[in-house]
Amino acid sequence: MLICLFILATCFQIHQFQQLEDNSQSPLVHIGLDYVADSEFKYDDTEKWKEKYPICGGKSQSPINIDPSKCERVSKKATLKVTNEDYRPESVELINDHYTVKYLISWQKNHFPTISGDILRHNRYIPRDIHFHWGHEDSQGSEHSINTRKYSMEMHIVSYNAKYKSVADAKFHRDGILVIAQLFHVNNSAPNYFFLDYLPRVKQSRRKIVIKDKLCAFNLGEFLNVDALSASFVTYNGSFTTPPCYEDVTWVLPLKINAIPHNKMRFFRDIQGLEGHLVDNYRPIQPTNGRKCYALG
Repeated sequence: MLICLFILATCFQIHQFQQLEDNSQSPLVHIGLDYVADSEFKYDDTEKWKEKYPICGGKSQSPINIDPSKCERVSKKATLKVTNEDYRPESVELINDHYTVKYLISWQKNHFPTISGDILRHNRYIPRDIHFHWGHEDSQGSEHSINTRKYSMEMHIVSYNAKYKSVADAKFHRDGILVIAQLFHVNNSAPNYFFLDYLPRVKQSRRKIVIKDKLCAFNLGEFLNVDALSASFVTYNGSFTTPPCYEDVTWVLPLKINAIPHNKMRFFRDIQGLEGHLVDNYRPIQPTNGRKCYALG
């Protein structure tokens, strides 16, 4: 069951609940998992991003529309492999940074899961950040679309190449970052994702909680929905979907669409951003500019 063991509400202990320590009024901009005070960017004027961040006007930007029929087929041997998926994080921070809510994962030294595989050229990636994009209504919210169709929410599992020291280092290298995107549609028969019950605690902008309990399970294999990854997915080279839009991201999108209950979707729509409710925090579809995509399944 997707995500059922990510954060088990019955056993995780809230270790800390506070405002983010930066007391400035500037928002915390998501720059490949670095959080720095910077000027505001908005989702209702994304065309202006490139004026301050020129890379946002580059030729390999994300998100894109995925048409699986136009992607080059790859061998079924090109699946993704998750190792040490039963390892538990040292701590998890849940953060509202004005633009999204994210789970920032810290692993014990030399004790972390990895994602690898032929399609990743045998590089090993370490999960670091899980964040979300959603809309004010069920028919929109995802960043990517499949055959031009948008979905209610998109979850990004951001990992960095283990040969680099951190995401901050990896984001400057072509093989530095892997993002696995999961798409969701609202359906009340969906699993009851317990970890989402923490979202009301970071409803206010610039809030975070720190979760630290080594006795709790974090089954990354189930969180990544490995069965779906081995059955059918699309991959392409693109960028971060927030400024400064570095073009060093390998994207993987499972074609299976997940379900999320209506009441959990409301948790996201109650989150507060810079100007009231934080909704429609997704970037519009970007041109492919001749880029290839590859499909398994």
